[in-house]
Amino acid sequence: MAQKKKDTNFLILDVKINSLTAFLKTPLAPDSTKINLSNIHYKRIGNGAKNGKYIHHKDALKLIYYNLISKIDDFNLRKFLKKIYNYKSLLGIYSEEINRN
Repeated sequence: MAQKKKDTNFLILDVKINSLTAFLKTPLAPDSTKINLSNIHYKRIGNGAKNGKYIHHKDALKLIYYNLISKIDDFNLRKFLKKIYNYKSLLGIYSEEINRN
């Protein structure tokens, strides 16, 4: 069995994404649903050691998913997506903080 290659750690110091648009197509919405997302600004995104002072890149993507879900007007579509992506566990440590706000 081949050994796994050692990962290369990375750190992105500043990310800004403006005017982000998502197009969503599901069995509940066979026509593409256009969703305009909030502007995004992250500082210090990476994948290094667990005790690093940064947001893990997978957590940043999860927060974008949360933003997408919150922008969907169709209640049934939102409920469908929350169910198939296990919404609460997907957000992990961020779910309590986001639900408080």
